[in-house]
Amino acid sequence: EDNRCASSNAVSCTKCLALGPECGWCAQEDFISGGSRSERCDIISNLISKGCSIDSIEYPSVHVIPSENEINTQVTPGEVLIQLRPEAEANFMLKIHPLKKYPVDLYYLVDVSASMHNNIEKLNSVGNDLSRKMAYFSRDFRLGFGSYVDKTVSPYISIHPERIHNQCSDYNLDCMPPHGYIHVLSLTENITEFEKAVHRQKISGNIDTPEGGFDA
Repeated sequence: EDNRCASSNAVSCTKCLALGPECGWCAQEDFISGGSRSERCDIISNLISKGCSIDSIEYPSVHVIPSENEINTQVTPGEVLIQLRPEAEANFMLKIHPLKKYPVDLYYLVDVSASMHNNIEKLNSVGNDLSRKMAYFSRDFRLGFGSYVDKTVSPYISIHPERIHNQCSDYNLDCMPPHGYIHVLSLTENITEFEKAVHRQKISGNIDTPEGGFDA
């Protein structure tokens, strides 16, 4: 048979192993005394028959290591670590199983300008109602919360000295300063924490046109 390992005249382990997945390199010091270094490159059975100890043969094998302990995934394994040699092949199984209840992360990005005051109050009651309804669809449901107003420059907000710190003076309210985006609450399964974050939220103000909330 054609033996590309032996016929290659490879004189280093690196060159030998790059020839193909069937090639091995004998690193035994007293292997074939006086012979050519290229004789150290051969298929495993030939190296053993020539007297090379199996422990002295460099022959990187193929390794497939799938990730473990995965939950809420439709395809497992989600990650596979594979160690290959040139022209070598590796096989592994993928399991596909549709989830009955999908994990859901819901992040509220809320416009807290003064004109949205009523909507923010309504959001206070959403947490529990939504969590109860989502229980029919997901066992892993999390809520998060962030706020935005507008760009903090003219013409998006009023830069009049009397209104620069309180955009809501026309509403007789003490508002928080305008902001492009503030992250308020990271995703959590604790619905009470979500409701508290919404309840603590102060409104701010801007100039209704033009809108500049795309940054958020």
